[in-house]
Amino acid sequence: MFSRISHHKIEIMAGTILLLISALLPRFGLSNDVAWFAGIQSVLLPLTAAIIKSHFISIVEELAKHKKDGPDKCNQLAFILSELDGIPYQYASQEVSNTLSKIRSIQDGEIPLNSTTYFHLIIHCMNEAPSGSMIYAVNSIDELRWRNDPREKTYLRANHKARQRGVKINRVFILDKELVCSDSTKERLNIIKEQVEADNIQTYIVWKTDLNGQEHCVEDWVYFEKPNQQLFVDFADPIDTTRVAKALLIIDQDKYQQYIKDFRILCDASITNQEFIEFYNKLIKQL
Repeated sequence: MFSRISHHKIEIMAGTILLLISALLPRFGLSNDVAWFAGIQSVLLPLTAAIIKSHFISIVEELAKHKKDGPDKCNQLAFILSELDGIPYQYASQEVSNTLSKIRSIQDGEIPLNSTTYFHLIIHCMNEAPSGSMIYAVNSIDELRWRNDPREKTYLRANHKARQRGVKINRVFILDKELVCSDSTKERLNIIKEQVEADNIQTYIVWKTDLNGQEHCVEDWVYFEKPNQQLFVDFADPIDTTRVAKALLIIDQDKYQQYIKDFRILCDASITNQEFIEFYNKLIKQL
């Protein structure tokens, strides 16, 4: 309290002096009204100056606190690492490296997410998408994800409810024809067919082999137009490719247009839904 008051010694002294001068004004022939007005001003001017000064002091102190927090945390990390050796040091050092990588990613406008947070967010976004809004998605991860991963099933149910509300979903499936024809063929085809024939969803089927020179488009992502623009990019688990291992929330909106541009490239490379149905019928007969 007293330290706060000490910041305003000048304003207090100036206000006191001005108040005394205003009290003496009638002795110099000025009216009481003028003296009263001067007295009010002698209080208001220093008070206004004190308020402005206090505001800037609080800003500077907050900035100083943040500046101090950074070095303090770095010093704590350095001290902890210096106390470790062997296997504990190796694990701790790896954790520091991973954290630094995440912070750099955030600095670049991409927030790293674990798979649990990722599914929580995209399901929430799907549930909140209003009628008439657009969703763009590219599915390049193994399509068995829609059957094998319980979190993906929950997300698929949210898709169905969104479509019933009048949300328009545009989804590209990038398929590996060799994989589709050789492993769990019927299940894979049925997963795609269900979405191809669903209402209020526009699907595009792209064979990966048709993307010569456009391989950069082979990413797995979803973009929600409303209520708030949100774009998520996810990555398959290297061991179980039907599950998402991690993801990114893209907060740099300048990057959104590139994803939409890639979406259009994929649409141009897609086969028609009728061609897919013909491919489906032909392959099913062979099974």
